[in-house]
Amino acid sequence: MKAANLSISELIQFSPGFVGLQGRRLLIHDLSSLGQFRKDLIETIGEDMARRILTRKGLFWGQADCAGMQRLFTWDSKEELIKAVAELIKIIGFGYAEIIEISLEESSNALTMQLRCADSAEVEQHRNEFGKALAPICWVIVGYLSGYVSYCLGKNVYFSETKCQGAEASNCIFIGKDIDTWGNEFDTQLPFFLAADIQKRVQRLSMRIREQQRALNVHRKQLQASQVPALLSGVETKSKAFMNVLALSDRVASFDTTILITGETGTGKELLARHIHGISARKHHPFLAVNCSALPESLLENELFGHKAGSFTGAHSSEIGLFEAAEKGTIFLDEIGDISLSTQAKLLRVLQSKEIRPVGQMKPQHIDVRVISATNRDLDKLVSEGLFREDLLYRLRVLNIVVPPLRERTEDILPLARFFVSKLAKKYAILNLRLDPQTVDVLTRYFWPGNVRQLENALEHAAVLCNDGVLTPETLPAAINGADGTPINAVKVIPLEEIETQHIRSILKLTGGNRAETAKVLGISESTLYRRLRISK
Repeated sequence: MKAANLSISELIQFSPGFVGLQGRRLLIHDLSSLGQFRKDLIETIGEDMARRILTRKGLFWGQADCAGMQRLFTWDSKEELIKAVAELIKIIGFGYAEIIEISLEESSNALTMQLRCADSAEVEQHRNEFGKALAPICWVIVGYLSGYVSYCLGKNVYFSETKCQGAEASNCIFIGKDIDTWGNEFDTQLPFFLAADIQKRVQRLSMRIREQQRALNVHRKQLQASQVPALLSGVETKSKAFMNVLALSDRVASFDTTILITGETGTGKELLARHIHGISARKHHPFLAVNCSALPESLLENELFGHKAGSFTGAHSSEIGLFEAAEKGTIFLDEIGDISLSTQAKLLRVLQSKEIRPVGQMKPQHIDVRVISATNRDLDKLVSEGLFREDLLYRLRVLNIVVPPLRERTEDILPLARFFVSKLAKKYAILNLRLDPQTVDVLTRYFWPGNVRQLENALEHAAVLCNDGVLTPETLPAAINGADGTPINAVKVIPLEEIETQHIRSILKLTGGNRAETAKVLGISESTLYRRLRISK
């Protein structure tokens, strides 16, 4: 599990009379009542004691949430578990938090961490009651950060707020270090984290504000506006590998030439072809797709080129083919590697002359169609075996886009899964259909040999079998949840360096060996490109 993959819809459960965080009961509090409570606390027992109470409230809260995160998920690393504290601060409603810096020495658990928070709920509480503050006042957040990270590392870690929006700073800034790294520098703040004589009273007061949440949609959208996500059919793309594919697709869409899309079965090659058509100059004209492997040779040729009435027995009327029907649009030839040599020759003639000849018609007919083809087969190997024409391959592969398998873009698994869950909720009219946290773990660890198509089918299987709208691991197919005895991550994963090298060489091939252009497409400097190519030799 990665910190960025946490989702409020999968963590928080709502039902009449109960709001929970995976078994722990929560209370939703109004911010104005919490502000009034803070005011009463300060005026009753003084600011120092109030700060101590609220800091320790946050301390216990953070410890409980960290324990929950360790129980619910298998984390990629200890650092990812620590980073999750920023996501929880956003989910809880404390504010919009992001980690500026983190340095963790895992052997000693020595930590230095810096975190920025905008639109702090505590700042709003304090300003509503007291106006501008003279010093940092996000005491609960300080305690929460300290409790969470301390529980994670198994040693005392303390945070200090160095800048605060309540005191007119642009953001709240928190610095955290383990107690050994702080040394004597933290002595003046340490008492605020320690129990006082009024511990019982603190516990009674804290019960009134056990949990608090506040949705911050407007400010979050403003802060994230500069980070426009890459989208394909409404699904956010997070993996660099697939973002590069989309960037390349967007770039070549405006060039009216043939494109070959390659990749494993189920990676979404047709979806990508539709995306390219949809942003091209041909978008207002037809997009027609045909699966070349699904039809025998005679039917495929008729499907592509059409026929005239009387051209063969049973041809009582003329029928136009897909090339003619797709005029000014795009034709998508899926599984192009499965067509016969005879059909290959006819397709080559179409690409060369921009003309078709329906069966039974003597005069050729001009067409204006863009051709995008796709295959999961190695066409170069088929050429060497004499099963595919080399001249046709050159015509089809003017531009080549390689779609990576899902196992090489694991960051996209959860966005895709959530998109499919949303579709299935509408399809089967299941209210509040959602993923169980343990299911999230299973999905992100599985190898997905069937790629995106397998993921969608697995979730539909789970939706049909689930109870109360919760997709648990048990509702997934046995091969995915390990119920058939197959380890869910048993298949060997391709090393990242090899994936990177393959992608660089595919872009280099696309640009005709132009290294300056390749570096520009990849978003790296030419010197970096030279270095990576040299390392990969």
